[in-house]
Amino acid sequence: IIQSLGNSSSSSNNDIFLHMQPSQYNDLVAEKQLLIPSNINLCFEYNNNDGDYISSSVQSAMTNFEGIQTSIGIFNPTHLLDDDPMLVAAKVASIIDITSEFGGTISNILVAPIIDNDDDALVGNSGTCDDELVQLCEELSYLDVPGSTIKSRLVVSSLSGDQLEECLQMGVSKYIIDASTDDGEIVERRLVMLRDVVEENGKELVLDI
Repeated sequence: IIQSLGNSSSSSNNDIFLHMQPSQYNDLVAEKQLLIPSNINLCFEYNNNDGDYISSSVQSAMTNFEGIQTSIGIFNPTHLLDDDPMLVAAKVASIIDITSEFGGTISNILVAPIIDNDDDALVGNSGTCDDELVQLCEELSYLDVPGSTIKSRLVVSSLSGDQLEECLQMGVSKYIIDASTDDGEIVERRLVMLRDVVEENGKELVLDI
């Protein structure tokens, strides 16, 4: 699957983020002869109980896969809804610092909550976690870490017009459209929303599919 994903990309600049859990990464390492295409970015899921595994996994990936790209993914909405955004940002900064000490790089930070809209305990009455996403991005943007600025590394979900507006004003330039639904009209509306907000802020929308 990894090889086919790499071959399917029209350009080596179009990164494909591969969501990795610890057990999945261990299985990947077990495939000793596996060559990972240069456009595949291993995205290790943030867990507030054990940030060390990301740093150790990045170090392992550098050893096992030459030239590999690595990222952090904040996918569990509870990290936005229940955790203090300042503490989450501090833990992300710690991961980046530790990673840089052994020559590693966290190329991107994905803030893309995977929300089950049937779970009222998670999303309340709003159906999303727009405000919490903005707050976390704001705290992350304050970080002073080695390498590129956090703003240039952030890749965030496109949840609502207001959220996009605030993130754009913050300097975030990369966004994710949820295309998991089979309803093409919903995906089209999300794209139109993103395009409209981007153009209203004097920017140009460039799609990377």
